Amino acid sequence: MRSLRPLRTRDLLLTVLFAASLYLLWLIRHTVLLIYLALIFAVVLVPAVRKIERIRIGSWAPGHGAAVALLLIAFVATIIVLGFTFVPPILADTQQLAYDLPSQLQKTWERLGDLPFIARLLRDGFPSAGILQEMSGHVLAAAKALAGATTDLALIMVMAAYFIVDGAAAFHWTMKLVPRDRRPQLGAALHQAASRAQRWLIGQLLLMLILGCTTAVVFGLLKIRYFYALALFAGISNFIPFIGPIASLTLGVVVAAIDSWMKVLGVVIFYAVYQQIESAYLSPRIMKAQVGLPGIAVIVALAIGSALAGLAGAMAAVPTAALVAALADQYTTKEAESSEISRQAP
Repeated sequence: MRSLRPLRTRDLLLTVLFAASLYLLWLIRHTVLLIYLALIFAVVLVPAVRKIERIRIGSWAPGHGAAVALLLIAFVATIIVLGFTFVPPILADTQQLAYDLPSQLQKTWERLGDLPFIARLLRDGFPSAGILQEMSGHVLAAAKALAGATTDLALIMVMAAYFIVDGAAAFHWTMKLVPRDRRPQLGAALHQAASRAQRWLIGQLLLMLILGCTTAVVFGLLKIRYFYALALFAGISNFIPFIGPIASLTLGVVVAAIDSWMKVLGVVIFYAVYQQIESAYLSPRIMKAQVGLPGIAVIVALAIGSALAGLAGAMAAVPTAALVAALADQYTTKEAESSEISRQAP
């Protein structure tokens, strides 16, 4: 009976510590998710770093740290060049639009008032001003979300750079925590998951390219100003689930409104149709071809990831599904095959 009391005390302490750890993880869940995303980006960017390491300029060749630094510098330089090239003329016309927008909205509402249905709503006290304020609130919320996503993405890239530099040492240290007989199987599963994550990035870049090219063609046919810049922004922002398409749609509507409301209608119709095609056809099939996951698994992973952790969860959804699939392949399929072979052996 005396030996049970210390055992119960220890179990109680372990339970309290475990609960406290879970609560702490819940409090810092966003930071933990950003670290997890940084690990994913570190894995998918390793091939690019290795290609930079193979560059030879005379007798000089970049080391591992220099290759990571060059990759980050190229990323930042690309953003700066694109910003200075496309943003100033668009901002100038947008400021002009801000001066003309109130009078254009007033004329639009007056024209809509001539329609029987709209006139009836207006007579019944339809809050047109409230709708405009609500739309402005949604646009502002989308802009804040995009700014937060951009900040998180910059933080992820910085942490990913550190993970790439020290990734091999951290991997070997982590593998030492695993029993020796389990290391080969776990290592094979992690390498397979890394390969799938890298192919996920290729699939994501392909979706970005398709949207960018399609936007350039459609906006060019609609004769929307700066259609090339809008197409570039649409393609790049498509990397950010949900918020990226909303931001590119908002910017396209603003630029199209400089000329006419018919162009605004064309932009809205294009995005509505394209998003349906991408979510129902392009994304599941491209991800299935690249990552090896069924289309329904991609859709379910995106839905669960966005429901659990919003934007960051949506970004991590498909690579996480690829990791789960790789672990399941190693620890269920392979073990089932081994047990079947052992049963058939004489």
